[in-house]
Amino acid sequence: MATNAERYELVLLALFVIAGGITVLQVAANPLAAGLGAPDRSHLRLTLSQAFNSLGTVIGPYLGSTLMLRGGLFDTAGNTANSAALRAVSLRSIDTSFFLIAGLIGALALFIWSFRRRLAAVPPAAQAQDSIMAALRSQWAVLGAAAIFLYVGAEVSIGSSLIYFLHLSDVLDVTHEQAGKLVSLYWLGAMVGRFAGSALLARFRAVRLLSINAFVAAVLCLAVSQGAGMFAAGCALAIGLFNSIMFPNIFTLTLERSTASPAATSGLLCMAIVGGAILPWTTGKIADSIGGSAGLHAAFLLPMVAYVLICAFAVRAARARVVPVGEMAAGGTAG
Repeated sequence: MATNAERYELVLLALFVIAGGITVLQVAANPLAAGLGAPDRSHLRLTLSQAFNSLGTVIGPYLGSTLMLRGGLFDTAGNTANSAALRAVSLRSIDTSFFLIAGLIGALALFIWSFRRRLAAVPPAAQAQDSIMAALRSQWAVLGAAAIFLYVGAEVSIGSSLIYFLHLSDVLDVTHEQAGKLVSLYWLGAMVGRFAGSALLARFRAVRLLSINAFVAAVLCLAVSQGAGMFAAGCALAIGLFNSIMFPNIFTLTLERSTASPAATSGLLCMAIVGGAILPWTTGKIADSIGGSAGLHAAFLLPMVAYVLICAFAVRAARARVVPVGEMAAGGTAG
């Protein structure tokens, strides 16, 4: 109910609490998915599980735009003179949306509780050297964390700016509500790519798919920064397709090459998603410093650099030695 207080600080705190809870779920779920079967199929399992995660991000922006970006302050055809009444309408829509989110999280908790016995049957990770410090002593754990930082930062930077980008008069010139619904296509591409990637990973090496996807995503970002109209909009939305297999493959490639234990490495990798807070802020600063339409176009150059570095990570991973399970507990610095 932070929105009813009409205090930005309270709303920000509420969002922080929600994001913190979801992050805890991700910290637990990713290594769990990687460990639910044969190690050589971990890329496929995590990619497939991320595909179902993407289904939520396809539906979420569409429903969120319908509920939160319609009427009230976003009704450009309405009477803008009575701003207090319009604000009240918008805040009620936001409250309704977050009540729905609370209900879905509650349903998820019941689902996890119902399968608690199967999840408890997963073999526990080794307890030795399970601290984050052990992961920091592994070169590949650190490199993987940097790649996760860049990927999540790039994905969130693009996803969070797409509504404003598509709204631009030199791009699609649509309303905020229409732009918000179109953002679902960005996440739909990620979902389709993850299902397709799950099949491709059964035939091709993860490092090859990761390097190709990162390179194409970088090229698309460059095209968005220089293009306009439907071309720029299409390139921006298509980035979601090539984002698809990056997170799960970076995650599992790092687990395979890190000399720290899987638990320590997973903890560091999950901490690295803080890139989703830092890179969007930096992207916004770039857009604001330039200003106007040119600023939002130029902001795509930062994700472009991130994807180039992820491509370099994949190329290096292709040449690195996969660490046998028995050596992981050593927590050494060889990577």
